[in-house]
Amino acid sequence: MARQASSKPADSSAHLGFEAKLWLAADKLRNNMDAAEYKHVVLGLIFLKYISDSFDEHHAKLVEGKGDFKGANPEDKDEYLAANVFWVPVDARWPAGLDPATAALFPEHFEHGEDGMLPVGWRHAAIEEVCAINAWTLGKNDDLETLEYVEISEVSRGNIANIATYTRGEEPSRARRRLRHGDTVLSTVRPDRGSYFLALNPPENRVASAGFAVLTPTKAPWSFIHAAMTQPEISEHLGQMADGGAYPAVRPEIIGAMKVAVPKEPKILEAFHRTCAPLF
Repeated sequence: MARQASSKPADSSAHLGFEAKLWLAADKLRNNMDAAEYKHVVLGLIFLKYISDSFDEHHAKLVEGKGDFKGANPEDKDEYLAANVFWVPVDARWPAGLDPATAALFPEHFEHGEDGMLPVGWRHAAIEEVCAINAWTLGKNDDLETLEYVEISEVSRGNIANIATYTRGEEPSRARRRLRHGDTVLSTVRPDRGSYFLALNPPENRVASAGFAVLTPTKAPWSFIHAAMTQPEISEHLGQMADGGAYPAVRPEIIGAMKVAVPKEPKILEAFHRTCAPLF
């Protein structure tokens, strides 16, 4: 699917707000990289920050040397491995003295949640809590003369190679999933192959195969849902959950039960969407 043209701030940092500066930085980092791949770079940076924060927290305890850490060497790699903390070499540690705008992008620390580590002020939510799944199905009485049909085999990591057009009544029986703007569409068949795409301003007559699960955001921006649900580890997990012979698949309920980390403050989601939506 062709990407929509988006307006971008001029290449000048004079009198720009924080979000505009972030856009300029992100745009330079992205260069000619496709948005479907670029988000992995950005989220990878956040993961690296998490590693750094965990290291710094344990390093501070070792330096203080109280209790169980009395006499410990803060530069001993084994001290960190024993606590399940990533060891960060001196020359790879997060630089001190970040400017306030950059530092504000990252939580000060993480905490243990019911389903793993979370930034403070975030929670784990099931996909079915923040999305409707397969909410719009093609009906016999839908007044459409033709259908634009998306088949799983034509989709790969955000790109649609071909969209077939059928006269109504001649479409494949699996042409069932109607699409709205901002829907994240994931293949339930062989989900580890990364057959997903984002529906941006789809025409009214565009439908997808019933082999897709269509996630329509209800309590989070579409940019956030799409970024969260198209990570490589999501595809790998769904691939492990798939069952069946020649065409292993997962049920939509399995996707709905998956949990993602979401901030409790709506303003964080709003800021994410304003900054990241233009990348798609």
